[in-house]
Amino acid sequence: MNRILLLIILFVIASSISYSQDLKINNVEFSDNLVKVKYEVVDTLVGRVYTVRAYSSHDNFLNPLKEIGGDVGHEILPGGERTLTWDAIKELGQDFDGDVSIELRARIYVPFIHVPWFQDVKTLKKKVEYNVTWAGGRSGNVLNFDLYNSKNEKVATFPNVANVGHYNLNIPNTVKPGKGYRFRISDSKNQDEVVFTPTFSIQRKVPLFVSVLVPVLTAGATSFGVLQLLPQESTPISNDIPDPILPSGQN
Repeated sequence: MNRILLLIILFVIASSISYSQDLKINNVEFSDNLVKVKYEVVDTLVGRVYTVRAYSSHDNFLNPLKEIGGDVGHEILPGGERTLTWDAIKELGQDFDGDVSIELRARIYVPFIHVPWFQDVKTLKKKVEYNVTWAGGRSGNVLNFDLYNSKNEKVATFPNVANVGHYNLNIPNTVKPGKGYRFRISDSKNQDEVVFTPTFSIQRKVPLFVSVLVPVLTAGATSFGVLQLLPQESTPISNDIPDPILPSGQN
């Protein structure tokens, strides 16, 4: 890439935006082949979160940038300085030579479905079927249930779930037990329609210490059964052969 001229254009796009919200750029720099944008979302109303996306003039601002990371996407909290990074070379190619404008858009995040089922869930066990329920969305929504661990790594996916308000969920045995798991539920055709569940733990169906004890207990039970076949110590053992039974009237 010979030359990239960056012009940052800022918009806060939402029909409900009022003067109590603002999007501020604090710093923009180009280093280590990355465009780094430090920004801040200002909102006087407590409890609101935002969806933040970045667009580029290379496709006339039609599609969100893909090679982007940091504070971008859904559930961005107002307050404090946020940082997003863009790998322009990876996105545009080594041979790109020209001017690039970046447009940063933020809007109030509104979940497209509501999943209260997860509010009281603290633990899910592997290989146990759970009937997950939710409400909202459109009948045409086709949902993906993606399971992420505490490192924000996708470890399992349940694709193409019809939006009928319920789904039988079964955590596969390949998922490691641990804390900090959550589901990212999204519409398969609209990346802006996304909800995240609260975090929860995943456990084995049978705890590990029980799995280890079962063979030991089984072996103990087998040994105990063998011992029961032997005479008890309190019962004397006789080597005498009993007399034969005589016909009636004989001694």
